[in-house]
Amino acid sequence: LSGLTRELQGPPSFPYIPAGDCSGVVVEIPKEATDSPFKVGDRVAARFVVGPRDALAEYALIHQGVCEKVPENVSSEDAAALAGACPAILLAERIQEGERVLILGSGGGVGSHACQIMRARGASFIAGVSQTPDRLLEPPLSYDIAIDYTKQNVFSIEEFKEKPFDVVLDLAAGGWLGLE
Repeated sequence: LSGLTRELQGPPSFPYIPAGDCSGVVVEIPKEATDSPFKVGDRVAARFVVGPRDALAEYALIHQGVCEKVPENVSSEDAAALAGACPAILLAERIQEGERVLILGSGGGVGSHACQIMRARGASFIAGVSQTPDRLLEPPLSYDIAIDYTKQNVFSIEEFKEKPFDVVLDLAAGGWLGLE
């Protein structure tokens, strides 16, 4: 909150309320939003677009374009977690059956969801790169191989040089760079 990382993660200004993905109940809809798919009382989940902020407030102003109604059988906690991982769905939709996929930063919410969806779409081989690789090999993730990026540069592995990946998904924003 000191502002040292303002360019990457905020705070954009003070006072600053952190967090982005959230779930809650609609308490008010602007009068000019006559075509809103929501009504007061709907349970919704929302994801942040501009930056992770304002979701830990008692009330949050959310654009309807980043909201979805939450089904009755989904908890508010699960809905907020899934809202944040929705980019995984968009990324996974591009996977073709039989493709080999490398996911850098695979242990987070987006990476773990992407792995599961890509597997369901028919990816033939998924390698996960994380600082904590052991858990990536266990269900529900079940990566084919897990690599600790603090100990090994995935791009120096001979197997991957011989049989390259069709898709490389970098969710670590280059955080894996620096190993020889």
